[in-house]
Amino acid sequence: MSSNVEKQLVQSALVETKKVLKSAINNEPFWNEFVSTINLKEITGGNIQLEAKNLFAAQVLNNEFASAFAKTINSILNTKFNIVFVAKNLVTVPNVSTTQSQNSPTAIGINKHYRFDNLVIAEFNKTAYNAVQSLLKKTYWNPILISGGVGLGKTHLLHAIGQEFIQNFPNKKVRYVTADEFIRGVYNSLNNQKLIEELKDKYQSYDLLLMDDIQFLANKDKANEILFHIFNHNINNGQIIIMTSDKPINQLNNFEDRMRSRFNSGLVVHIKNPDINTMRQILETKIQQEAPNFNFTKDAINYIINRNSRDIRSLEGHLNQIMFYALNNLPSQAVIDSSVVTKNLAGESQMKLTRYGYDADPDVVITAVCSAYGVDVDSVKSKIRTKKITTPRHVCMYVLRKKFNMPFAQIGSYLGGRDHSTIVEGINKINEYLKKDSNFKIFIENLYKKM
Repeated sequence: MSSNVEKQLVQSALVETKKVLKSAINNEPFWNEFVSTINLKEITGGNIQLEAKNLFAAQVLNNEFASAFAKTINSILNTKFNIVFVAKNLVTVPNVSTTQSQNSPTAIGINKHYRFDNLVIAEFNKTAYNAVQSLLKKTYWNPILISGGVGLGKTHLLHAIGQEFIQNFPNKKVRYVTADEFIRGVYNSLNNQKLIEELKDKYQSYDLLLMDDIQFLANKDKANEILFHIFNHNINNGQIIIMTSDKPINQLNNFEDRMRSRFNSGLVVHIKNPDINTMRQILETKIQQEAPNFNFTKDAINYIINRNSRDIRSLEGHLNQIMFYALNNLPSQAVIDSSVVTKNLAGESQMKLTRYGYDADPDVVITAVCSAYGVDVDSVKSKIRTKKITTPRHVCMYVLRKKFNMPFAQIGSYLGGRDHSTIVEGINKINEYLKKDSNFKIFIENLYKKM
């Protein structure tokens, strides 16, 4: 069958599939906005790429409806195509079942959704970005270890540099692997020396090895022993290794000294927690890319940011929740204000009640107060006693007690280990301020609304 004939047949099958699935997708706004506008992009091998309106639509369609589209189209054509939805003007957004099949033989494990053009570069991650970008130049460091908290974009950086590297050096071999996947490979090969040697040979063949979450290698002696040999071989032969960890090297306990020494032998960079302005920039960029048909108010944006002030991944997850809610319940171009956001995140608040005993992460509350005062969280938790620091510290105490009814001892534990009497004294000072200053009372009430 010629490619033109094949494309015409698939196009006809797509039209028929939309008719079949319209009654099954019981969401008229979503259908009109995102499903009726789906177009055939291309047919590559056993995959049909269908073009969706934007990134959000592609993600929802891949997660929720790809199998239904595949089943219907294959039934009409009597074929076995995989269906992958891609965002308009963007590269493929693969779902879990097709991620591996999308990789070329020279780029294994790379998720094409994570690119540099959809990564916000700011002060908090600029050093890590510059470090991995050096791989595309003549002078670079090897190995590179990127540390930083959960949800700050370390994995995104690995996949993005993997794609850039293979585009710049198409004859090179790139592999992304999580520490957990590496460990499983090691233990599946135990008691068979031939399989162990094959595993070593495989990992020693990559020009760029990207290993995520190496903190999970702690106490895994056999995996560390094999990684030690791979590490030495690759570094000695000029093959590049980039690793990530959610802990800095000095907190990577239960590793042999020789492994920590290897991790520390190249360049170590740290991704800091982004500030509020950076989080706002990230969120507004995501809204522009994924939610162009809804209007988010300033209050709604501030609420989302304050609930996710330390975690970009959580921020993106909440935006997706809100978007899905909006598509099911609101017309296109609707205004999304803080009432819509709080209603949508009620289930998330219940999860936090289970986890913390409160409907917010106490550290997020402290961060929100510190942001309002323009002071550093570490300073508020420190022993510094200047008024610039003690006032927001006392406000943290007051809010955690009055809004969340947190025990005094627990408040102290979140604020640098302060004792019961210190917490009581701080709360009493805020009570006195509130009696004297009506503007201060409004300030506290506005803080409540953000939480």
